[in-house]
Amino acid sequence: MQKKYHWVLCTILFLACSNGANHDGELVIPFSIENNRIILDAVINRQAGRFVLDTSALVSSVGISAFGLVPIGSVYHWVNEEVRESIRFGIRNIRFGDVNVRARSWIATRGDRLSSLREAEGFDGFLGIRTFEGYWMELSFSRNEIVLHRQKPGHFTNHVPLKMRSRFHRLYLPITVNDQVFYMELNTSVHGLHFPHDLDGFANPDNKWQVSSNWGDFHLVRTDSINILDRTYNDKLVLTNGFVAARAKANNYSFVNMGIIGIGFMQHYDFLFDFTGLDVGRTAGMYFKSINDAQERDYGFVSFFPEAPWFGIVDFVLSDDGMEIRSILTDSAAYMVYGLRHGTIITDVNGQSIGFFSEEELRNPSFFQRNISLSIINDQGEVEIIEIQNADAENSF
Repeated sequence: MQKKYHWVLCTILFLACSNGANHDGELVIPFSIENNRIILDAVINRQAGRFVLDTSALVSSVGISAFGLVPIGSVYHWVNEEVRESIRFGIRNIRFGDVNVRARSWIATRGDRLSSLREAEGFDGFLGIRTFEGYWMELSFSRNEIVLHRQKPGHFTNHVPLKMRSRFHRLYLPITVNDQVFYMELNTSVHGLHFPHDLDGFANPDNKWQVSSNWGDFHLVRTDSINILDRTYNDKLVLTNGFVAARAKANNYSFVNMGIIGIGFMQHYDFLFDFTGLDVGRTAGMYFKSINDAQERDYGFVSFFPEAPWFGIVDFVLSDDGMEIRSILTDSAAYMVYGLRHGTIITDVNGQSIGFFSEEELRNPSFFQRNISLSIINDQGEVEIIEIQNADAENSF
């Protein structure tokens, strides 16, 4: 009988130790990429949900019941020029499928952020990097999985330092633009690249264009060289970071010169982060390796532009209503001659619905460089027809 109990106990211990781990004792957590976000299925406080991994946040914001959790403090935020309070709760365990992670994390009740995420995308919240504190976290886009290591694995060799402004701030990666060092926030909840807002101060005025956006006014700037990780990009037009500048102003931050490296850029690499010392605001940095050839890379919107768009539309989003302009050059034909603004929705081109065209076609600089007719919804919500005449156009559609 004792041998039987001994065998059962050994079996239970074996299953417990191997639960969610590979043969090296690592914790492996699969993820999917949806809406240009990293999505993790998890159970928090006995409640299952689908959560966005947000490498730009230390603290998680999740839409779960706080019943049974102990509040440990509160934080005040500026939201739409109003002060709002979010209560923080300590949490020690998060389950990803068969993997139990002993997290040293907090979760925050941010109703405004969570409600917009749930309504727009159907997800249940954001998981910050303190979810994986105490581990070396491997973020593998080549395998679509997170691997948690207790010790640094040996298959990463390329090292780059990371900067933490304090134990309460996110991670920043140094880059070099025109021989000047800037810091870029690693942010998997954003798609494209947003370059530092003060980059325009180093630009030649003849190679700088003002952009009007729903994030505020910023610039399209021509650069000589940009060094990010293992690559150098020469003679590129980039957008300065009106998004971060607007967010810094809204949240009363003292800095606006940070940029963002979004998932569109990050997904061309596998990363290894040292999250063993986040509680004291320390990280030994980040390791990386490229997973595809640089010529095959697409970094998403607001990345690198071959030229300033003739018509003036820099960025847009597609929806059931049509093509909504997000950013537009203020000295362009679209802005000065035809009166288009950020927020203007283009519904039809030459009588054909915007849905007829692919996003790749619409982002091609030559798409609007011809004689065409546009149907738009103006600021008053009325449908208006605009005839675009381009003297240099050889033909229309």
